[in-house]
Amino acid sequence: MTQSSDRARRNLTGTGLVHFSSDALEQIDEALEALIEASVARCALLIDRTGCIVSSSGDFHPISQENMGAVAAGVIAALNAMVSRASSPEVSVKFYGAEIDKIHYVVVADRLILCMLHGRSTTSGQIRGAAKEFVTTVTSIIGKDKVDESENKNLVKSVQYIESKLNEMFKDLT
Repeated sequence: MTQSSDRARRNLTGTGLVHFSSDALEQIDEALEALIEASVARCALLIDRTGCIVSSSGDFHPISQENMGAVAAGVIAALNAMVSRASSPEVSVKFYGAEIDKIHYVVVADRLILCMLHGRSTTSGQIRGAAKEFVTTVTSIIGKDKVDESENKNLVKSVQYIESKLNEMFKDLT
């Protein structure tokens, strides 16, 4: 049950705005489904730095995907302020006494984040191994996919505004 939308074409990677083509989105969706299968995660999101969902797969009930995307973006921004990404491009947060045992975050590209939720029966090795393979696949897809960015100037302004607010929120933490 992968869910992509036209807005996903407008996600950010690298230093500029990159629009994903339909073919790239389909490949990313397929890679995310393979990730869920290989990792036995409950669900996963690929989001940009602003929290916009590029792709999602799995069973999110009772969690709202949109809220999860926005919160995950804030969490990774806060974690980056506290822990340098040079140390590790991934982090897991463990919960005790909950149905979801861990949330695993992986920086896929400079501006793309993978967020996976999994239960107790899934090992860290399963999650990390599948995530590593996913990152390799998606990085390759992104590297090959270039679409003209001039078609959505209003979008660029909106994203720049969101980024400025994120930077403003976390500037005192760096």
